[in-house]
Amino acid sequence: MGQTVGKAPLLPDALAFLNLPRSTILELWEAFNDIAEGFGLTLDEFQEIIRVTLKEYLGYSDKKMNQLSENVFHVFDDDENGLIDALEFLSAFALVSGMSVTEKVRYIFGIYDFDESGLLSVDEMTLALRSSISGLTKLSGIDPPLEADLEKLSVAAFDDVPSSGSEAGMIARDGFVEYAIKTPELSSWICYYGDLDEVEVESFGGEKFTKALVRREGQPLPRNKEDKATMDLDSGSTEWLETESKGFAENFVPQQPWQNTVSFTEPSSLPKDIPWTAPDTTLNLDWIHGFNSRESRQNLFYTKNGDSIVYPAGAVGVKLSGLGRDKELVQAFANDNNDKISALAVHHVSKTMTYVATGQVGLVPKINIWATNTMENKVVLLGFHKIGISQLDFSPNGKLLASVGMDKYHSVAVYDWEAKLPVFTSVTTEQPVLDCRWLTEDSFATCG
Repeated sequence: MGQTVGKAPLLPDALAFLNLPRSTILELWEAFNDIAEGFGLTLDEFQEIIRVTLKEYLGYSDKKMNQLSENVFHVFDDDENGLIDALEFLSAFALVSGMSVTEKVRYIFGIYDFDESGLLSVDEMTLALRSSISGLTKLSGIDPPLEADLEKLSVAAFDDVPSSGSEAGMIARDGFVEYAIKTPELSSWICYYGDLDEVEVESFGGEKFTKALVRREGQPLPRNKEDKATMDLDSGSTEWLETESKGFAENFVPQQPWQNTVSFTEPSSLPKDIPWTAPDTTLNLDWIHGFNSRESRQNLFYTKNGDSIVYPAGAVGVKLSGLGRDKELVQAFANDNNDKISALAVHHVSKTMTYVATGQVGLVPKINIWATNTMENKVVLLGFHKIGISQLDFSPNGKLLASVGMDKYHSVAVYDWEAKLPVFTSVTTEQPVLDCRWLTEDSFATCG
């Protein structure tokens, strides 16, 4: 069994189920246990599991959900006997999900730990490898590796992994995780199906790829109620109250039983004097890895003097300084957005100062304008756009700021931003708007 290189091609019917969040993957497991009568799933059982778990997350109608799930059911049912292997489907969905590598491997271990002992036998590990990789190859329409090669990898795990926490002939979760991540033949398969784009890989550079990217441009981020409650600080309060009123256990699937009770556990004894002041110890943000490259365009710029770049990372605006040979890289942060930054624009004021506009997603999305020399916020603009901001651009003299929203009609606004006044608003089109640019001091254009 050799290593894989690059990114896996996926069948079109599988694209809707890529990059699911960890909470949704856990909900799939719970739905399977509640609905299925065995490990061989019928079409009706599979459709119900998918509909119960993903309908709200994907935001599709029952008709479309049933069609999507029927299509992917037939992908797994390659022998056309009307049944699919539940473990294949659950493993494959987890491995193409948005979870981290460690979370994926731990999840795989958990669903094959049938007696919940925290240990796997060599047969259980072989089944885990065979079913997981078989499910992945079905999503790609490619041949799986030989079973004999997978059995060799399973046997080798019991020789190479430390025996801490294991019994004779068994492997514990930590050892399983370590072996899967450090063994090139296995880790390459995990990476091969990790961080995939939700478009057809075979069509990169072609018309299908272009159309898929255009459809994704300027679209709001899909969020379920739990996402809104925890991430969207402006609009999530309603969902949070609803979630809280139902109780922790009914809304979340914990990894371990103790997680369900620890939140409600009070200390056995309280100190006599409880201070009411803030703690002396605080946390300071030191470094952010990565940036928001996949949901927006024109999202990385140089400052005027060229020794720094600015870009978004999550809900934070980042200035990275020290570019050049033998210089220390240093980050500075603008923390005034409270949701994921989806658009960024710059206006160079002088050699030492650049104004940066960062727009975000959310029910009432904000646009913050901040200065790179101080990292202080100058202005907050909000009230016109809904759902999110997809495009931003300063006028040539920097006095006006144009913005495009993620609403149905991709509404556009022009602000005299220092005065916090909208001077022009309009709808554009239902088609995705891919860019917005000023042509002169008093005219701008959008395209898509």
